[in-house]
Amino acid sequence: MTQKEETLHYLKTYKTITTWEGFKELNILRLGSVINDLRNEGHAIKTKMLTVIKRNGKKAQIAEYSLIAKDKEQLNLF
Repeated sequence: MTQKEETLHYLKTYKTITTWEGFKELNILRLGSVINDLRNEGHAIKTKMLTVIKRNGKKAQIAEYSLIAKDKEQLNLF
């Protein structure tokens, strides 16, 4: 599966994916680029910025992406 296919499948299965999950679960270092490619193909994907606490106690921002279904058929799994 390509990174786009893996990301789309993950979104359809789990509803959201963060940049950290993209790295940890799918080994994708630049998830934002994959999301941009999916958007360019016509997929409606929403971005929400989350604040997380790093190991050093400092705050960081990560992106959480979710697929916006136009209808129920769009969320059907492969």
